[in-house]
Amino acid sequence: MKDGHTTVIISIGSNVERERHLPEAIRLLRRHRRIEVEGVSRFFESKSVGGPEGAPNFFNAAVKACTDLSPQDLRAELRHIEDVLGRIRTDDPNEPRTIDLDIAYYGDLSKAFDDWSIPDPQAVTHAHVAVPIADVAPTWVHPDTGATAYELVAALPTATQEVHPVMAI
Repeated sequence: MKDGHTTVIISIGSNVERERHLPEAIRLLRRHRRIEVEGVSRFFESKSVGGPEGAPNFFNAAVKACTDLSPQDLRAELRHIEDVLGRIRTDDPNEPRTIDLDIAYYGDLSKAFDDWSIPDPQAVTHAHVAVPIADVAPTWVHPDTGATAYELVAALPTATQEVHPVMAI
């Protein structure tokens, strides 16, 4: 890692044209001049959580990267990539979406912002977030629990029933 840079984990999900949007989001991250992608998980399929009945399944992945962007600036860049890929945000956080990019971890930072926090709470509680993270960075240590990404997945009793690997890029 370069001086002044932080290693981050970005979680990615799509359930609208997911075969196109997930790889395209990763391509845009790779082309970003201030984000250096170091690794990408396999793609995992999972059911839509909390979405409308019959919502399409998601593809989820995680990216390990290095950046000199602050958490707020990185989040703004991720939102810009979502905009480029046609993400439309509404009041329903569980609606089908072209792409969803979230900062799961930012180094060992543990901080609450106005309407989000690092680490992403779902990295501990939701298999569709935790499993791809463990796939790309199994020894990543959660700054609050001290557990590795692998241990967090092992603590989710139904993780292997909830998500299934579908492809690697």
